[in-house]
Amino acid sequence: YPLVTGGSMLLVMVTGYPDGDLDELSAAVSDELDAMARVGDEEVERARTLASAREVRGLQSLDDCADVISMTTTIFSDPAHVNGTLERIERVDTAAVRDVAETFLAGDNRALLRYQPGAEA
Repeated sequence: YPLVTGGSMLLVMVTGYPDGDLDELSAAVSDELDAMARVGDEEVERARTLASAREVRGLQSLDDCADVISMTTTIFSDPAHVNGTLERIERVDTAAVRDVAETFLAGDNRALLRYQPGAEA
């Protein structure tokens, strides 16, 4: 599994409006990825709060809890890995987010695939 062995991929999918400009949309996505390198403390705190809440909500149903345990067992060979998720979320700080953005999200480390459907026949 690439996530465990060190190589992974971030996939960003964006859908524009039918009359939208594809170049503008692509530039806006690039601008957002570039902005990650300048993220502020408040944004990181908000993201941690949302991620923690999503994690807790996701474990409230038995089916979702079983899915998460199955996933962590498959990927990390450790069903108890799920128990440390909230702690790992809380350890994320602004410097770490900026470092990841500068290292992995830089413009020279991206591939852009644009798809624009043709007219209906």
